[in-house]
Amino acid sequence: KKGQIWYRSAQRLWSAQISQPLAQRLLGVTVYEMDTEGTIRQRYDAAEARYDGQTWLFLQGTHRVFNADGLFDSLPEAFTELRLAFPENPQAMSRVRKTPEEMGLRELYAYAAELRSQGRQEPLYSVEFHGELAYAALCIIMAGFGMPLALRMNRNGGTTLALSLTLLCGFGYVILHNFILALGHNGQLPPAVAAWTANGLFGVGSLMLAKRFHA
Repeated sequence: KKGQIWYRSAQRLWSAQISQPLAQRLLGVTVYEMDTEGTIRQRYDAAEARYDGQTWLFLQGTHRVFNADGLFDSLPEAFTELRLAFPENPQAMSRVRKTPEEMGLRELYAYAAELRSQGRQEPLYSVEFHGELAYAALCIIMAGFGMPLALRMNRNGGTTLALSLTLLCGFGYVILHNFILALGHNGQLPPAVAAWTANGLFGVGSLMLAKRFHA
């Protein structure tokens, strides 16, 4: 796999020009090691990095150490070979990311959890996970609207009108749901809030409608 490759773990940010996962190696590698505050404390540059299943062997590179202010703590150290016990592996770094539409619920949840563990703020997958669950409840929401309307209109011979109003409510739900999901994708709303707000509003509406017609 060629082209600039970036991978973020909890403590390190990796960059590589070429990934060869079958050969277990990376070419043109830079690794930034960070502390718990996210400040870069060490940097490794290497022409090549090989993974043996447990440790990395960095070849022909330099190692730099930074202090808490981000300044050089010492002069760069050149190395011919340097073995490092980093847990990241080439397969994870070069893995082709699926789109949310290509994932099931279990994959969405697992990938969203992986992104959070890496410290990456990408709400798309969390939003889509909650959104799939919310869509699954759509039939219950529509039944909540349709049943009171159908019972009310049947008494007045308005079955067609009741069906039309139910479909109109469903169309309105889809528009509102997708609009609020977009806010979640942009990070303006928490994932669960973005996914379930439309359900909550229409759920309350169906209860009010049922109460009104019952009265």
